[in-house]
Order: sequence, then structure tokens, then C-alpha cells
Amino acid sequence: MKTDLYSLEFTPDDNIGYAVGAAGTVLRTFDAGATWHQQPVLGSEALYGVSFPEDELLGYVCGAGGLIARTVDGARTWQRLNSGVTSDLHRILFPHSQQTGFAAGNDGIVLTTADGGATWTRCRIGTSVRLCGLDFPVDHVTGYVAGQQGAIYKTTDGGVHWFLRNAHPAGPVRLDIRSIHFPDNDEIGYAVGSEGRSLCTRDAGETWHEGMAPVRATLNSTRFRSDMATGLAVGDRGVIVRTLDGETWQTSNSEVSADLYSVRLLGDAQFAVCCGAEGTILKCFDNGQTWLRCHILAD
Repeated sequence: MKTDLYSLEFTPDDNIGYAVGAAGTVLRTFDAGATWHQQPVLGSEALYGVSFPEDELLGYVCGAGGLIARTVDGARTWQRLNSGVTSDLHRILFPHSQQTGFAAGNDGIVLTTADGGATWTRCRIGTSVRLCGLDFPVDHVTGYVAGQQGAIYKTTDGGVHWFLRNAHPAGPVRLDIRSIHFPDNDEIGYAVGSEGRSLCTRDAGETWHEGMAPVRATLNSTRFRSDMATGLAVGDRGVIVRTLDGETWQTSNSEVSADLYSVRLLGDAQFAVCCGAEGTILKCFDNGQTWLRCHILAD
């Protein structure tokens, strides 16, 4: 399979996971990412985000043209939901709840639902930039979205109000943020994006300190362990970088040249899975140092 895969997610037990991508592609794994099974496609639209909040049955995807869909049987069938927008949606998240969720995408769009996706309301955030990063680390009250031009917005009331926490308040060069992650609380968080650049906050987003990975490729996704210092990021041209202190990064050899779009840590975070262009799925067993290709099977 050579279809681009844009996002992946695992259930809390880390064994069952889903990957989604171009042309409505949905894959499922039962063995922590070693092998993947093709599921029935969901239309022809690209799927950019996926969320399974509590188990392997109830899940959501978002994608091109404002698409949001829900499954209650583990991706065997899908119900399309009315998002009320037509802009591409890049991230969807149901943090700590089956009822309250958020989605973010192009044109500064942030959506919220309080009824399991049956209805969606657009948040007033005050920007028109593309938003690719979304995280609610502790509950569905305090969260962050991030995107182009270094834009980082924070809410402390479940999305009713959003406040700009700009990563570059005075700098002429603005990082396009592709991913944001707060691994254990809403105090310490990380973001990555264009030109191999990274950001870190240790004061709940009030200030951000910029770092630089030893690469120039765009970093598309990052995840950190709950110790808040050990993390991975993946990016264009097969780039994978890892850090043990949250500040200095070193490259890992992915042995692929395909763009990588999404990464997730499993278990004690010695294990990780990432996905990307041309059906690429990789897994590591040693904290990001060595990566092996996973198998995709046709059901």
C-alpha cells in the first residue's frame, strides 16, 4: 500500500491503534503496531486526524472539506457528522471524555462539541491562520491550539475564550507550528515545526524558548514521555530526532526518505510508532534509536 498516512492514535492499553490518511484510508492494529489491517475506506476525502478517547470501539476522524465522522464499532462503519464548516480540519481530540471534543484546522477554525459530536460549535479565537496543533493535557477545560506564524492560543474555560500566547512576540521570523504536546500537565509543553525548530514552555504557555534540532526539515509531530524530558519528533524526508532532556536533540536513522507525519509513544515509551507518506509505518523498541518497517495486510 502506497497511500499517504497522516495521523495515528492508540487506545489506552497501547495494543489497538488506528492510522488514517489519503482517500479515506483507515488502518487498524491489534499488536501495538507490528502489523496493520486495512479497514473499509471512508469516502474519498483525506483524513488528517483521529481520536479514540477511551476504547477501541468509539472513535472520531477529521479531514478535508470539514469532514468529521464517528465510529462505534471499531472503524467497521462510520457516521458522518455535520461540522458546519468546509475548511480542512487537521486535528480532532476528545480529552478524557466521550462527550466533549475539539477539532482544529484551516482558516483559524476551532470547533467544540459537548454531545459526542452530534453538534459542533465554532469557537471565537480571532485568527485565520492554519491550526495544526491541538492538546488538552489534563481535562477538557485547559487546552492549546497552535499553527502558522508561531500562533499559540490557550483556553482555560473549555474553549469559550482563547488567549494568544505567541511563540515569537518580537521576532521577525515566525515558526510554523505543526504539533504541540503537553506530556503530563499544563505547565511543561513542547511544539515543533518548520526548519527543524522546536519550542518549550515551563510556565503553562506564558513564555516559549526556542531550540533547534540538527536538521532543517519541517518537524510534523512530537510526543514526550510523562517524565516531560524524553521525547521524539518526526518530519519531512524521513527525519526522526530524539531528546533526553527536552532541549538538545539528536538524529535517529529511520532508513526511509518518505515524509513522516505522526508519532506516538507506547507503554514505558521505549516503544514508539510513526507513520507517513507512501504507506510508511515504522516502529522502534529502544527509545527511538532503531526503527523497523511494519506490515500492512489487506483484510
